[in-house]
Amino acid sequence: MPTIGKIDTTYNATKLNEAGLKFKRSKTETLYVQFHHPEILRWLPCLNSSGLTACLPCFKCVPYMELMQPRLELSHFLVEIGTEVFFRNLMALEQCHYPFETRVCKYMLLLDNLIVTAKDVDLLVPRKVIANGLGDRDAVSKLINELCDLIVPDDESDKDTDHSLSKKLNDYYENPWNSTMATLASTYFSDFWRGTATIAGLLVLGFAFWKFLSAFVM
Repeated sequence: MPTIGKIDTTYNATKLNEAGLKFKRSKTETLYVQFHHPEILRWLPCLNSSGLTACLPCFKCVPYMELMQPRLELSHFLVEIGTEVFFRNLMALEQCHYPFETRVCKYMLLLDNLIVTAKDVDLLVPRKVIANGLGDRDAVSKLINELCDLIVPDDESDKDTDHSLSKKLNDYYENPWNSTMATLASTYFSDFWRGTATIAGLLVLGFAFWKFLSAFVM
């Protein structure tokens, strides 16, 4: 699993999604967390392909489009009867015997930060990050929020907090350009018809502007 680093308080899944971050189930079945955000998007957020793939789903198969889409890949987490007991025992075992490699604890702390309300569960279930075997979204949210009670990972080995996953996610959300681009994408490129209408409107506006300028040039 890629290095998570120290898990501090971060924004929940709904807020991160509003800033344009997509959530995706990892292809591997092992414990996995990976934040994908190309460096070029920090300086040129307009290259974010989320809006284009939303209105033209066929572009999702183009490698460039996936690379230029900020996303957080997470392992599949099944919530059902017995999940709480199993993970509490697993986290306690990790605390006792692997105090400097608390991967499960950190993963659960990350989920605890991402899932604050039932709305966050509704966001992650369609992405197949969370599987709701309980049927009640509020019960899923409550279970995840209570799993980390009284369990604190030993972060003595996590000195490099500037490169922790929490800081990267917080920096992403707090960048105003990401929220702006996400708002534009959801407003004008949320589906095929709205995206087509937006592009058509831009073409008409560009043509009208060109006709206006040509009257002075000629």
